[in-house]
Amino acid sequence: SWLVKGLLERGARVCVVRRDRPRLTALQTMGLESTVDVVEGDVCTDGTCVCPAGKEVCSGRCVDREIDRTNCGNCGTVCPANNVCASGRCVCPIGRERCGGTCINPDTDPTNCGRCGHACIAGESCVSGSCVCPAGHAVCSGTCIDVESNPRNCGRCASSCIPGDACTFGRCVCPSGRTVCSSRCVDTGTDAKNCGRCGRVCPTGQVCLGGRCG
Repeated sequence: SWLVKGLLERGARVCVVRRDRPRLTALQTMGLESTVDVVEGDVCTDGTCVCPAGKEVCSGRCVDREIDRTNCGNCGTVCPANNVCASGRCVCPIGRERCGGTCINPDTDPTNCGRCGHACIAGESCVSGSCVCPAGHAVCSGTCIDVESNPRNCGRCASSCIPGDACTFGRCVCPSGRTVCSSRCVDTGTDAKNCGRCGRVCPTGQVCLGGRCG
């Protein structure tokens, strides 16, 4: 209004928050933008723009330096990634702890399981701060091994199956159609040293077909 214009021309000032664009534009149109105090987030008290209690101006904005990650404790102090600002200090969120300059979750981090720097071995996962192998696996020679299917660690560590055996559900078994002969799984239908049955050797020059030398 012209009354406001007159007061401003006599040295008065007006507080306009940044979001009040119509009022700010009107004052600029009257050539009185120099009389306007604009700070994002402030309030007008006794004709002066001030930040609400507990907040201060940082880069033209009213911020709470106790909790603002981009102005933590001091204007311009930015907290690292994964940090939060609490009581004016950059700290790790609840349930996380600082390790090597970053925030980690010791309950689930396989490279820092239970504590900073404690890494799980290959194949292990971190569960509730403890390194564990998946179900059906065991730690053999520093690695999680599937003892239900590994022929060199069948059922338990270092329990090897004989040549040709397969490890099935933790037990060494010959594949279907094969027989154990001299601690080896062989196909008696084609093996010239065990043709038709264990120990039956075909004469020199003959082959084993269908369990018969010929």
